[in-house]
Amino acid sequence: MLTCYPYFGVDAQWGSRLPPEVFFRAIAKAGEMVTGQPAAALEAASRRCYRRALATPNDYDNVEVPGARVWCSTDRDNPYFSVDIRRPQGK
Repeated sequence: MLTCYPYFGVDAQWGSRLPPEVFFRAIAKAGEMVTGQPAAALEAASRRCYRRALATPNDYDNVEVPGARVWCSTDRDNPYFSVDIRRPQGK
């Protein structure tokens, strides 16, 4: 989903806590179109954010890369994974 307010970015969700490889590639390509940052960097940040979210007690985290911020969340009780790639505010 493309989001334009209150920030400009893309958001995607997967119906389990274990998204397939293609999920990370697809959201990174969409993020590249929105932020102008390389898809490879956004894919790596999405994977890193995913691992960090799984390890935190509150089930969410974020990772900053030059020109973008990746937010992600999961839920121990309801299996899903969500990732959001945003442009920095004001850009």
